[in-house]
Amino acid sequence: MALTADGKVFSWGDGEMGQLGHGDNRSYNTPKMIEGLQGKHVRDIACGSGYSTAITSNGELYTWGQGHRGQLGHGDCCSVSKPKQVRELEGHRVVGVACGLRLPHTLAVTDSGTLWSWGDGAFGKLGIERTQFAHTPQKVQFGDHQGVAQLHCGVHFSLILTKDGSIYTWGRGEYFRLGSDASTNIKMPHKVEGLAHKKVVQVAVGAMHCLALTDNGEVFSWGDNEHGQQGNGSLTANRKPQLITALKDHRITKIACGSSHCVAFAAGTPTATGEFSPVSFPASQDPLGSSLLVGRPDDGAGGEQDEMKRPSLTKIVLSLQTPAKQQEALGHMQTALQIAYARDAIVNSLGGVALAAQETAEDLQEEEGTSAVEITGVIPSSEISSLAGFSSTKQPEELEVPQSSDKVIPNFPLLARDLISFTHLLTVEDARVMVDLLKLAVARRVGTRGKETLGAVLTAMAKTNTEVATMLMELCINELEEVARSPRISETPQPILQESPHPYHDNCTYSNNIHMPGAEALILTFDPRCSTERRHDVLVIKDGSGAVIAVKSGRDTADWAQDIRVVGDELSWTFKSDGSVNGWGFRFTVNPILPKKVHGGSELSDRVLQSRPSVDLVTCLLDFQLGSAPTQESVSRLGAALASCAQLSTLGASQRMWAIQHFRKLLNSPTSGFLVFGAMGSCCPVKEAGGGSISPLISLMRCLPDALFKQFNYEIAHVTGGTQLQHSSFLQSLVLLGCDVELDCMESCSDSTKWTWFAQFCVAARMARAIQNRTPIPATCLAEVDACIESLTQPGEKSNRDHENNEIFKLEHDEQLLLWMQRYPKEWVIPLGIAFSVYGWGHNHRGQLGGVEGNKIKTPRLCEAFSELSPVKVTGGEQTMFAITKDGKVYASGYGAYGRLGIGGVDSVSTPTLITSFATRGIVVSKVACHSGGKHCLALTNNGEMYSWGEGDDGKLGHGGTANVDTPRFVDAMKGKRVVDAECGSSHSACILDDGSLYTWGKGRYGRLGHNDYETQYKPKQVMALKGEKIVAVACGSGDAHSLAASKETVFSWGDGDYGKLGRGGNEGSKVPKRVDSLSGKGVVKLMCGSQFSIALTTKNGHIYTWGKGDYYRLGHADDSHQRLPKRVMGPLANKIVVDVACGSLHCVCCTSNGQVFTWGDNDEGQIGNDSVTPVQGPQVCE
Repeated sequence: MALTADGKVFSWGDGEMGQLGHGDNRSYNTPKMIEGLQGKHVRDIACGSGYSTAITSNGELYTWGQGHRGQLGHGDCCSVSKPKQVRELEGHRVVGVACGLRLPHTLAVTDSGTLWSWGDGAFGKLGIERTQFAHTPQKVQFGDHQGVAQLHCGVHFSLILTKDGSIYTWGRGEYFRLGSDASTNIKMPHKVEGLAHKKVVQVAVGAMHCLALTDNGEVFSWGDNEHGQQGNGSLTANRKPQLITALKDHRITKIACGSSHCVAFAAGTPTATGEFSPVSFPASQDPLGSSLLVGRPDDGAGGEQDEMKRPSLTKIVLSLQTPAKQQEALGHMQTALQIAYARDAIVNSLGGVALAAQETAEDLQEEEGTSAVEITGVIPSSEISSLAGFSSTKQPEELEVPQSSDKVIPNFPLLARDLISFTHLLTVEDARVMVDLLKLAVARRVGTRGKETLGAVLTAMAKTNTEVATMLMELCINELEEVARSPRISETPQPILQESPHPYHDNCTYSNNIHMPGAEALILTFDPRCSTERRHDVLVIKDGSGAVIAVKSGRDTADWAQDIRVVGDELSWTFKSDGSVNGWGFRFTVNPILPKKVHGGSELSDRVLQSRPSVDLVTCLLDFQLGSAPTQESVSRLGAALASCAQLSTLGASQRMWAIQHFRKLLNSPTSGFLVFGAMGSCCPVKEAGGGSISPLISLMRCLPDALFKQFNYEIAHVTGGTQLQHSSFLQSLVLLGCDVELDCMESCSDSTKWTWFAQFCVAARMARAIQNRTPIPATCLAEVDACIESLTQPGEKSNRDHENNEIFKLEHDEQLLLWMQRYPKEWVIPLGIAFSVYGWGHNHRGQLGGVEGNKIKTPRLCEAFSELSPVKVTGGEQTMFAITKDGKVYASGYGAYGRLGIGGVDSVSTPTLITSFATRGIVVSKVACHSGGKHCLALTNNGEMYSWGEGDDGKLGHGGTANVDTPRFVDAMKGKRVVDAECGSSHSACILDDGSLYTWGKGRYGRLGHNDYETQYKPKQVMALKGEKIVAVACGSGDAHSLAASKETVFSWGDGDYGKLGRGGNEGSKVPKRVDSLSGKGVVKLMCGSQFSIALTTKNGHIYTWGKGDYYRLGHADDSHQRLPKRVMGPLANKIVVDVACGSLHCVCCTSNGQVFTWGDNDEGQIGNDSVTPVQGPQVCE
């Protein structure tokens, strides 16, 4: 027998016992369809000695053929020559069946895991404690198990494989076929202990021998070996399972047995299943979003342009060599034209019905006087019955062939209210015929309106006929399940993602070969983040012949911006790294360029198309069914099928997105309670890497976080890099599904460094849904609102909670508020009393002042570009400047070497540029730390996370290595800790946690890290000498560096002590923190380290203290002498209250409580702001 993809069964061969199912005992030497199963979508078939079985998609079991041992299960020993349902199992959903040999018996398993047996009972092969006949199915009891995965019948014995990988056998034991190390008969299922320590994923049974395949590709055999079927190199039978050593070096993926021989299928390289690869954008370059307007390539928007260019039929016919061949060709052409015209006629005759079908149910119930809708009826009954299988009450006498499907003259009217009467005339069989025609229509084989017309009529029929509705629902589920079972039917190659580790490792080689059958060329598109050491770490691309197509390396975005085209369907690549400084690595997508003939299946015959399951067919029919109260069984199977299709990489992005969207509809429908996540593995199980299977719903939930994360990371680089206008619809559907299942509340998405963007979306989506549906506002939203209200209310001020009540604030009120906010956005900004402006002066050779013209700015000048951002914080580094806005976004300008700007790449920018890796992920930054002598940065977020970027020498970024990083990267070593402050030096870094503990890392020379050694630390390490002290401030120096820290009443210093910069009266350095006694009790709240000097600011009286090297007047004491103890800065500041202070390498700036700004120190770049380049000895007002 043979089973087609669309559920039809064909049989041929010996029919003496009626086992062919054609209603007679004739034999057939060519396949013939079993008409008794027509209309039944058959899922599985099995053959035994003189009889056959079939399982339909709804779990019904049919048997036919010889029944003399009761093997048909009909309650008698009669033979039947046509399929007959086993009534004893009616009400049970049969999912598997096996047929025996010689004196045959039958096994079946239902979706509940119950095992049944009937037929000949000799030797105990039924497993029911008796050896007599069983004319009807009997339950078989066996050990504690997880359900039956496979079942087989041999000669006088039975075997099952459970879902937990265990094997049970029973029946005749001769020739050791039961694998129990004995030849005795066993009447009840007995576990094969020889494989108890293995997880078996597949079994196969011959006449009297067995094979078992384990999850690691090993094959075991036992039983009869008369013909060498054990594969053990001899003719000696294996008494119990033995490893076939000849297959030891091969990873076997499938096994099969004949009567006395075996076959094993080997895979080349094992690949883990379930790995998600990001779905590529429809176009590799689409910065203006043109694909959103003209449609995606797989939407069929190209129309006739997508059709394959063919030679004319005239040329084809004339090219044939003989008149007989030409005549035959003309006959085929005539037949094809008749079929095409007949299909067009059918579709056009139903055109009016389709239009009427679009009317709502209310329209159908309107009173007399409904406007008429005309339809065309131009097809005679003879053609209707032969071509469409249904009849009409209007039957014109002759067929008028239309000139085209778009030019049809209406012949007679059909009122919209008559639609129900019309569809009542059509039967379930009529609907099946139209479904077959619809499957051709979705492949563009039935006119331009065939898909819409047939889909609308079938939908109307389902609304008026419950049998049709049930049939269409079953058909939709069957099609999706078949797609899930046979993913290879999609022959169109899909994009493939290739990438290195990020960052990649030293002295490593990575390579791969990619083959996309059917592609005429391959396009390689690179991620904008690609970065490797130029000329040292190179990526070599070769075509299928081995010729080098391109060599890629470099740290600039421009090095990877150009796409690569490889002619042919194959390429290979190799990447080698040496011991030089590494980069982020590479990532590229290989997109196939397909010939026109691949699109639409135009090279396939109608028969092939109809035999294949089609997602496009289901998209035409399923929508209305979701609202028609489907059964629990239908919902569970539909959910499993949709979940499986959503995970199939062989489907197109639009088809997977459709599956996700309809799974969401099912999940949010009243029938969602029927989705039992753990009980659907039997419908369309998903294979795990180990060889087992799990429920598609569980698999979808498991892979969803990984899919979301990978798809977002893939797309964000393209969106922020400007190659794409916005995120894809596929990602949007994934995000919405994740929000529906509350993925943001699960442990897998608890890492806020990765999932902040998703969590914020979920909060916003639920809030919007609550407002739209007038349902209670989510608690997370209310918590944020309460926090804002609390920050605005005065102590003792009371506030009510009426804003939470949807009965008070109705939809019209929300609409008014939204309109107000859109028209007058400034009225929705909390007034801060002042308008922020940013002024800058000094060194501007790299454009760090954000658009101010000139290299040396000697007086304060308005930085308009920064001021327009209304920043709340501004920070300056070595030739860089950063601004933080009130919404936590960070903008950078200046020198880009080593990636210190964090915007990606090493280019310098002279205008404030958004650090997109923060903004696009919804990360709210509260502080950026950098040093006047440093080339790296740290950033803190509002939830206490820390990121770093820039130069990675000496491990100062805290990522465990020395690689440069050009975009902010989370410091993994601080995961789970809340960082409240951080500072940078030139070669080391420090941070303070919420518990007051201090961590340092980077270069360890001079003991600057405070760990009582001179070792460099590549990750943050706690300063144990300060354990127990609650640190509130920290500072890091440059050059011969030192460090400072302050608790509430005490200041500590350590590191290099030259020029007295440690403030303890001498030049001695220290490997551990020591007290600066002269500052004890002064309430120091801020510390700064310049080049060889230190600064402290107190809060009790707003005084500044400086100490260390004094040249260039950097200390502000009116001379250039060194100070080895902290000394207060006097002069104009003697009677001032200083509220903030900062320093460069050799100069200082502070502001007082009345808003005045004072500067002093070196002035070679005009950094004092007094319109000169002369150093200033003491504090001077900056006008």
